[in-house]
Amino acid sequence: MNLGSGYITSEFQAESIAKGFLNLLQKLPNTQILWKLATKPGKDAKAREILSKYRENGTVKIIDWLQADPLSILQTGHIKCYVHSGGPTSYYEAIT
Repeated sequence: MNLGSGYITSEFQAESIAKGFLNLLQKLPNTQILWKLATKPGKDAKAREILSKYRENGTVKIIDWLQADPLSILQTGHIKCYVHSGGPTSYYEAIT
């Protein structure tokens, strides 16, 4: 999940997304999640706590910046779902 470099996720949004991911992981335990989460300092603690079990076992990785270009990640062939901002760059990366 990558909502773009300029999007700051609120504490409520981060917690809601984390709960959705938790639900997904409970139903599809072989799923891995890479989440680029940009929040204001200290506003992602609850989201990280909700997913702590999965972060500890390596199933979920939460980062504040993608070091790799998103297109290179998508081109690995291992991505089943890409949640993005809907901007033109993300859209074209997803369909490439």
